[in-house]
Amino acid sequence: MSPNIHRLKPWEEVLGILLELHILEGSLLAKISNVPLILPLEMEEKMRDHIGQRVSVLHTDMPDRPYLFRVFSNDKPNVGGDV
Repeated sequence: MSPNIHRLKPWEEVLGILLELHILEGSLLAKISNVPLILPLEMEEKMRDHIGQRVSVLHTDMPDRPYLFRVFSNDKPNVGGDV
């Protein structure tokens, strides 16, 4: 895996335009603005329809909700789903 790919630490968030999604070595590679980000593969279905939109991904330390995904429309956040 490339050293440029980022893994979120607990309570770290990335916010920006979702540009690309790719499956890479059993994980999901999401490019959000200029940040290539490795995520759980389970997030692909929730994120796929939001390419080109402003989104955020937050890594939590909650076992039942390790990643939170939001979609922003006109700067009003809409819940896109949890993983």
